[in-house]
Amino acid sequence: MKKENEKICGFCSTSPFERNKYYYGKLMTEDDYRLEQCYFNDKRWLINKMTIGAGVVCGLKVVPDPKDCKKVIVEKGMAIDSCGREIVVCDDREVELTPLEDPCYTPKGKADGDTPQWLDICIRFRECETHQVKIKPAMCKGDDPYEFNHIRDSYEIHVHFRREGENGEPPKTYCPLVEKIEYQPPTGEPGDEGNGYLNNGREDVRAEPPDEDRDQEPNRIEGKTLQQYLCEQISSGCPDSLHSPCVHLATVAAVLDKDGHYTVSGDECVDNCGDKPRRLVYSNALLYDLIDCYHGELPHIIGINWWGLHGKEDAQWSDFEELVTNGFEITFDMEMEPSTINRFTFMFAVITTGAKAGYRKREYIYPEPGEITTEDNKTFIITPDIRWKNDEVASGGYSALRKEKDDGFDVEIILRGSHIMSTNGKALDGDFIGGKLPSGNGTQGGDFISWFHVEPPGESTSPGRGRKKSKKIDEQKED
Repeated sequence: MKKENEKICGFCSTSPFERNKYYYGKLMTEDDYRLEQCYFNDKRWLINKMTIGAGVVCGLKVVPDPKDCKKVIVEKGMAIDSCGREIVVCDDREVELTPLEDPCYTPKGKADGDTPQWLDICIRFRECETHQVKIKPAMCKGDDPYEFNHIRDSYEIHVHFRREGENGEPPKTYCPLVEKIEYQPPTGEPGDEGNGYLNNGREDVRAEPPDEDRDQEPNRIEGKTLQQYLCEQISSGCPDSLHSPCVHLATVAAVLDKDGHYTVSGDECVDNCGDKPRRLVYSNALLYDLIDCYHGELPHIIGINWWGLHGKEDAQWSDFEELVTNGFEITFDMEMEPSTINRFTFMFAVITTGAKAGYRKREYIYPEPGEITTEDNKTFIITPDIRWKNDEVASGGYSALRKEKDDGFDVEIILRGSHIMSTNGKALDGDFIGGKLPSGNGTQGGDFISWFHVEPPGESTSPGRGRKKSKKIDEQKED
């Protein structure tokens, strides 16, 4: 039976999983006890390899030795190699910059003060036999033999020349976004239906490929759910351990001194996470922190004082006048940073009919900083510019909106969620999905967009904007 130092780490390179079957009077031999250990060890290592992954779990930072420039220090930490075996370093280790001799590879060039040689530092799992004991001789002649009574999990740190062009094996990724079809610009001139354009009489649009061409596109994943995509990827086979079981820790730029020793000077010569980055094991705690960072405890909008107007097609002028006079009141479920709610992140616009038929004119009314008030940093009252209010809603003012007697006007309110921050540094989860509160889709950012239509002033009742147009059309038909 091979030692762990000599085993191959392929997916099915281990022997079939067997364990002892116990019965009364069973004679236990050395192979039986070893089988018992290997069964549980191999099972655990297989789970580590296939579900947790290989790489550095924590620590194992490589730094120059402040006392000896011919050494580096590997700080304590833990890693899992490509076989799933745990490597634990409990004390800082000094490592001499003496590369292992490789008879099949000779580094090109000569390292000197101007041309450093790149050396890779990696750590490998190793078993050490310990606790030597005397055993009875198997033969009548000879001295009493000795044997090791224990096997200790250990490690060894290697230094080797970095091969030219060696960047390590890229980890397999499962991301449907990278397999979407790239846009192919049409060829020929607009109007030419034979070159990817379709002329419909009004404008030139890109023609859809015929169904037979869709089946020939190997990377097209449209129409598949995420579950279907992952099922196809995972079902294609189990990943094998093609890369070395030696876990990469760092790359060192070393130069030869006059005595022929490799030396390193300064932290800038040791690269732990750069050109050839170390593999990382994303533990449950790390994944939780990442998920919580981007998706946990985000601020949301839980209340607006124009809730009854959102989406309405027949809001009355009096409701609009009361709203802009009292101000837009917005309530969040967390304390917000007041400076992030300003005229650039809160946008209030009125949309009116332009001079030309079919055109709509959008005008923004920004609040002044002094007109955004809050007491608890959760509820904010935002009032429009006082000059605009005096013209549009105050008695005796010049109002352009009151002249919109035919169709009225639309109101749009936008909060830029990506730039509105809570006091704990999280961006507003602002998407107003389906017009329901609280806002949000579980990720930071997203614009909160609300709208409604205001009927012309002076009309106490109205069938609504859409029905009003239908009524006009019916009257024209009767004429």
